[in-house]
Amino acid sequence: MSPSKPVSCRLFVRLFIRLFIWAALLPGSLPGSPLPTSGDPPPRYLGRTIARTMHWTGADWLLRETREDEENAVRLREWLALKPGDTVCDLGCGNGFHTLPLAREVGPKGRVYAVDIQPQMLVLLRERLGEEGIGNVTLIEAGEETTHLPERSCDLVLMVDVYHELVRPQAVLAEVRQALRPGGRLVLVEFRAEDPDVPIRPLHKMSRAQIVRELAANGFAWSRGFDGLPRQHAMEFTPAPEWDGRSEEREFAQAFWRAAADGECTWVAAFLAPRVDDGHGEPRLASDLLEELADEIDDGGLARWREARSNWSLSFGAATLLARRDARRERIEFERDDDGALWITTWRRGRPPAPHLGPLCAPQGALGGGPLRERLDLAAQLGYGGVQWGAEAVGEVRALCEKRGMDLWSVAYVLDIDSDPDPRAAELNEALAALEGGVGQLWLVLQSSSRVSGDPAGDPSALRTLKRVLAEAGAHRVPVALYPRFGSWLGSIEDARRLLGQVQTPELGVCFDLCGWLQGQGDRDPAPLLRLLAPRLMAVTLGDARRGPADWSELRLPLGDGQYDLAAFLTLLEEIDFDGPVALAVLGAESSPRESLARSMAAWKELRDR
Repeated sequence: MSPSKPVSCRLFVRLFIRLFIWAALLPGSLPGSPLPTSGDPPPRYLGRTIARTMHWTGADWLLRETREDEENAVRLREWLALKPGDTVCDLGCGNGFHTLPLAREVGPKGRVYAVDIQPQMLVLLRERLGEEGIGNVTLIEAGEETTHLPERSCDLVLMVDVYHELVRPQAVLAEVRQALRPGGRLVLVEFRAEDPDVPIRPLHKMSRAQIVRELAANGFAWSRGFDGLPRQHAMEFTPAPEWDGRSEEREFAQAFWRAAADGECTWVAAFLAPRVDDGHGEPRLASDLLEELADEIDDGGLARWREARSNWSLSFGAATLLARRDARRERIEFERDDDGALWITTWRRGRPPAPHLGPLCAPQGALGGGPLRERLDLAAQLGYGGVQWGAEAVGEVRALCEKRGMDLWSVAYVLDIDSDPDPRAAELNEALAALEGGVGQLWLVLQSSSRVSGDPAGDPSALRTLKRVLAEAGAHRVPVALYPRFGSWLGSIEDARRLLGQVQTPELGVCFDLCGWLQGQGDRDPAPLLRLLAPRLMAVTLGDARRGPADWSELRLPLGDGQYDLAAFLTLLEEIDFDGPVALAVLGAESSPRESLARSMAAWKELRDR
């Protein structure tokens, strides 16, 4: 939106939706005729009709006297923050409105590649370079599918009002990836489709959502944006180092959430399908839902809206989810249209109407030995929603899980409260960095080399340890769950409750281990304590158990192999509105990992379908 014309969010929603429904051409200011075509219908890409390239005969318009006032290229270059000696590509350079200032910016030790598909534009640019005495520009004639840029040559590739005209965007983006040096950036500048006041034909505008949609589909991750230009938005992308079949959806979800967190209703609108399931009956018109959101922002204040959406994580199970970690969870699901474009078809705000348990996770120890890929293949083949792992190779485990449609739901880490500093701090930091941006939790087992299990005298040391771990985990937006382990200093759920009472932050919770409870508490009913801990309950582990003459003598069996009333326990979890991950705690299986995990999954499905 133009900063000189403030309009309420609600009005923008109405104007934006009408603009897309009308699909009418606004009076444009682009001169000349497009490049000649075959007469075929204009091509489409991911839900967008590709605009035809402006003919070189309209080149004078690119140097019009009013362009700097309309686009503020000086401010754009300030945001780009180029350094002397940088190598920049002005892709779709035309007759050089941006090329010449960029060449001056990078200086004589720098280089500008000026690339255009029309040789006549390059002729005009060469004349201007000669007149100005600029010699650090290399002219390149491009094709529809190629840039002819040298590999690993550019610190920045800039496309200003160009990307929307690329006939083969996938091929060009693939070449751009090859042309970027390590750490290189791709910046797209496009007229804002969200703003009906921008006097440009709709085909020559792009919404931020559409830009993210297309760049995510081609292996680029959005790093930052700039909306300080009068009529355009600038968006910076970097090649994602690792890209799998789920990364496109993850990037799309992250961009949507950033829009929602900022209260940007017009930006949010461009992500939504025409009808959206909000969890309250039949799917509703997206325009009606957006009207309500605009009212909520106006009535509650933008600051409160943003605060409520400051903490999120992504989870991908059977459906694509955006899961919240606080008391106000939200869920989104995607579908693809006939063009292959992602659209949000479900946006359920707040807790879902009916409580539901989270995914069932396979523990590392139950997957047996052998190559990591084969062990994770086993969990995926048997229908597990993810895995619970140790602190080693976290990045590799997460990547392999996501390629198999699962998640790394938790990483267990054992810490001695008497060890300061932590001798394994580097391993912990590496694990936290690998969990960032995902749904994974850190399960913290606390032991002591000098104190017996449950000794409250160890609380000061434990609190100092927790303060350090929470600061490290918070930097990576990873929640921490205390994991009581029988025999450790933090040996019971009551010990965890005592610590939670001294650390009042939603980023610290607890994981309830059913078999550990049975081992320490026997027949005592866990329901009263779990109801008290419900707001801080982040995860649950369970296994079946066989009851001996006086106690539960065999624990951590595959589900269905014991006599414990697991159905009643799951009902309790639903009653307290728990919807976090549930991890198996299976150690006592006499059969193979495949047989044990298959029996547990069959019993789980039977329990869930009861």
